[in-house]
Amino acid sequence: VIQMFPIYACNFRCNYCVFSSDKEKRGFISDKITMDFGLFCKCMDEIAEFPAKLKVLRFVGMGEPLLHPRIADMVAYAAGKNLTERLEILTNASLLTPAMSDSLIKAGLSRLLVSLQGTTAEKYLSVCGAKIDYDEFRSNLRYFFEHKGQSQLHIKIIDYALDDQEDEKRFYELFGDICDTIGIEHAGPIFPYVDYDEVLKDRDTSVTQFG
Repeated sequence: VIQMFPIYACNFRCNYCVFSSDKEKRGFISDKITMDFGLFCKCMDEIAEFPAKLKVLRFVGMGEPLLHPRIADMVAYAAGKNLTERLEILTNASLLTPAMSDSLIKAGLSRLLVSLQGTTAEKYLSVCGAKIDYDEFRSNLRYFFEHKGQSQLHIKIIDYALDDQEDEKRFYELFGDICDTIGIEHAGPIFPYVDYDEVLKDRDTSVTQFG
């Protein structure tokens, strides 16, 4: 597995994430926010020379991959190199539109992994400080699922963003029929400079599981 960070930026400020901390404390390995497309192509050209295919090439963070203006071009370039068995994007999907879905599917994306931050717009505002139109957000995910072709859609939510068992049930009811796989992820202390004792109080942080 190789994970590519196409951008060091995010449109969310989730309470449990490094982006909730001060910028100067994040310790990113690059001062450059957006990866140059030429550099990305160079990386893919060199990966293509490996003696065997990758299992997975995943576009992920520190940041929100869909913020990169050429993310679909990146997917298409990697897909054209035939260098991996699976080509994935991990995203909060807030920027996913029908047009973006069409471009990613056409580019050859194997799997879209979507991390939810709540089952209501109010919860999103509380968890990550983002104002979203929840009905539109869900509609955009449904569009991807209904037009995905050979692509797959995985939807997950972190337990931190669920209030109780009724909220968990609501999550499955809202999204269970518009994805290929679905699950709940357990939050754990990952990033420095985040006060997890406060953020994750009363949470079980001993394991991380996928449904």
